Amino acid sequence: REVWAKDSLSGSRLVDQQLLVLRKKLHGDYVIDTVYGRGYRYTAPP
Repeated sequence: REVWAKDSLSGSRLVDQQLLVLRKKLHGDYVIDTVYGRGYRYTAPP
């Protein structure tokens, strides 16, 4: 809601689709975790 208009993407899977694309491009070297109730967390490799 804070990024897009209140109901402009109601039912949309836009964020899920973009995260899938990012995860594929990163080839497992970087981690994007889903944090329930919060959002997402990015972790760089050591």
